[in-house]
Amino acid sequence: MAINKGEIKITGSDNVICGYFLHDLNIIRKASSRTGNTMLHNPAYDSFRKSTERLKEASPVAAALYHRLPKELKQFTLYRLLTGETIKMLKEGMDKTLITEFLYKQHIEPRLLHPENYPPVELRVNRRRTRGIHVYAGRHKEFPYFQTWKVPESEDKNATMLSSPPKDHLLL
Repeated sequence: MAINKGEIKITGSDNVICGYFLHDLNIIRKASSRTGNTMLHNPAYDSFRKSTERLKEASPVAAALYHRLPKELKQFTLYRLLTGETIKMLKEGMDKTLITEFLYKQHIEPRLLHPENYPPVELRVNRRRTRGIHVYAGRHKEFPYFQTWKVPESEDKNATMLSSPPKDHLLL
């Protein structure tokens, strides 16, 4: 994996290399050889397919429970907890109605009866992600699968120093 420090940034893939933004850094890496067909038909991915089926079943159960809460009591961490618990119970072979009843009594009912015991959680904002502004520059004739981006020059030299990654995070 390499960090593109030039003025022209690249996103997209041509099945050999791929580029994307991660925390305002333009990362260039070798594209994965996995395709959708490989994931669907290769026996090595059987357990992965089973897990995605369980998630597909668990999400609506967790969402139905989560939507019973009023807006001021909703926390996304609770939704993730409900989804995880539902997946575990489905894996054990429990019925969806039993799972719904159990999780309602364990997680939703206490929050509805005693909301003072569950204070709201403040969300933290990752400030580093909001620093960079990239301007779309179009596609190159010879590389139609890539999108190119231009990074405007900063007037403040300290701002560019803040957006560059620390030396210990660079992979060679």
